[in-house]
Amino acid sequence: MKFGISVTIIVLVLQLLLAATPFAPVTAQYWHTNDPQQFYGVLGSFVGVELILLTAAITLILLKESNDAAKRISEIKTVIPGATVKA
Repeated sequence: MKFGISVTIIVLVLQLLLAATPFAPVTAQYWHTNDPQQFYGVLGSFVGVELILLTAAITLILLKESNDAAKRISEIKTVIPGATVKA
């Protein structure tokens, strides 16, 4: 469970940093507010990066939980000999 929480916090911080880029003087120049086409290009790229971060976080958490469930099932099988565990 700690792994899932830490991944969620890391992704949340990265998404907040990406959301704050238009307001930070260092990164505000990347947004090209004078040209709408460039602005929407950058916006689309940032939304894509955010979706990739979200997908990666969900995938990592699901993989971890799946491995934990498989370990619990194998532990149950070893503790109770002759038991059938259906998953």
